[in-house]
Amino acid sequence: MAERPRKWSEIKRAVEAREGAEIDSHNFTKLLEHLVKLRHTGEGK
Repeated sequence: MAERPRKWSEIKRAVEAREGAEIDSHNFTKLLEHLVKLRHTGEGK
């Protein structure tokens, strides 16, 4: 079963909780943009 779409802030909080550290919002946004780009180009498979 697929998970429901998540808000950017929910994803960021979950990653911070998992890593045990606060992540800079700008860097997190750039990381997400890069991951989405990889997925759309097929490079992330």
